[in-house]
Amino acid sequence: MSYSTFIKSKTCTAYKLEKYYENRKNNIYITTNNYYRQLARKKADKTLEQYLSKAQTKINKKLKLEEAQYKLAMKTLKDWVVRKFEKPITLSELKKEAFRLVQLYARLIRCDKDGMLRLVDTGKLVHYKKAQWWHYFSKFNHPNLAFEVSNIRPITQRSNAMQWDQPWLYRKDNLIWIIWQEQFDHLEAMSKEPKGELKTKEYYQQQIDHYTPLVEEQLKRIGEK
Repeated sequence: MSYSTFIKSKTCTAYKLEKYYENRKNNIYITTNNYYRQLARKKADKTLEQYLSKAQTKINKKLKLEEAQYKLAMKTLKDWVVRKFEKPITLSELKKEAFRLVQLYARLIRCDKDGMLRLVDTGKLVHYKKAQWWHYFSKFNHPNLAFEVSNIRPITQRSNAMQWDQPWLYRKDNLIWIIWQEQFDHLEAMSKEPKGELKTKEYYQQQIDHYTPLVEEQLKRIGEK
């Protein structure tokens, strides 16, 4: 069996490939020596030592070639395994990671040096890990505002679970108090803009690339990285 055939078997591993290589080397020693011993018996004019010397020269050449084939097979196996088991990242996974990063960033930039921030719905001061994120204009109905940081605010888990499509007025008042009327009017105007095209993998990857260093910077600021 050739190396290329062996590595494509379902049960092939680096360990099994190494054992296969060792077995092939042993077979080279045995078959080559036996071949030259048979020749020595048939040729009375040459000594066994001469034939064994020839055998060793032949063995060395074969082993060198075998080693080269083994190293190539091992490299091919590693590449094969990566291609065989590498799972492509889906649109859903990219979208989830992009939202995780922007929502984390939206909390971190509102933290003090101790990682504390104030909730929009209750006004309570809590650690950012105990706050939930909330889109004032929902990311489902307003995808153009999904990554607008001023639209993402920390609230309690209870309020987050109770929210519906129309925001509560008292939360609107709290939000305006925090970001001021001019900023809120700008945010509200943006909510009326067209939703834009369907978001692609490339779009969410761009968001990930943008927010990853920003999150790392904020984590360093509060001493968590």
